[in-house]
Amino acid sequence: MDLLTIFCLGWFIGSLYANYQYLKAMRQIAKDQGMDLDEMAKTMMKQEERKIPVLVVEKQNEIIYLFDRNSNTFVAQGKTFEELAKKTLEYNKIPVALVVDGNKEFWFFNGEIKEGAI
Repeated sequence: MDLLTIFCLGWFIGSLYANYQYLKAMRQIAKDQGMDLDEMAKTMMKQEERKIPVLVVEKQNEIIYLFDRNSNTFVAQGKTFEELAKKTLEYNKIPVALVVDGNKEFWFFNGEIKEGAI
């Protein structure tokens, strides 16, 4: 074997190992935050559209309204974000969505609220 072949083989194996370690770390972080990446991936693949909707919050009095940012359509209303997460899944069949409330961002995932990256 020549030196170039050994270098390429080493680079390839090193890249595979680095990718494995990265995925292992991401799964551990998700597990620590109470998320199951495999379940999330399956849910996202089942969506008709492959993009995740971004929902924006509007508050009036004590009622919270959710709108789809791209289409500006009404999604749900409620008094708490927990209630909105359940309604978003139940009535709109949106299993995964990013919710933006001013500078704060969080996720609705299968009717529950998740903080951080998914």
